Amino acid sequence: MDQGKKPTRMKRIGDLLQEKGITSPDALEKFLRERYEAGIVISEILQEMELIMEYQILNALSRQLHVPFIDLDGEQPVDMHVVRLMSAELVKSNKALPWRLEGDTLVVAMVDPSNQKVISNIALITGYSIKPGICSEKALEEVYQKLFSEKE
Repeated sequence: MDQGKKPTRMKRIGDLLQEKGITSPDALEKFLRERYEAGIVISEILQEMELIMEYQILNALSRQLHVPFIDLDGEQPVDMHVVRLMSAELVKSNKALPWRLEGDTLVVAMVDPSNQKVISNIALITGYSIKPGICSEKALEEVYQKLFSEKE
């Protein structure tokens, strides 16, 4: 192991938003203070103040977490054969939806793609290695309703 290299630090979401010119350091400091006082996450504060769109937050988180952003409202639809790998109950409780197969890897749209417990459970249930991606909670709920509401 190379002793000269420092471990890379994951960039914070606020740093990424500043780099993209989405927010200023002063505005970010105000939002962080409000977040701390109210117990609200930064993305909710920024959205409430209409300074950032949800897709901008998801794209920044995608870069921070090194996972793809999955636009469930986009042009590439959910693979219906893949969706059947998980029950409606599991999709809802884990906030994770099997989206498509890439070879022997199952790509899963997740509200929280950093949740290793959910990823491990999905791998165990489906028998596939898992590639998590981040998606909008609202979009996941809408897709869930379209796919499973008639079956419940």
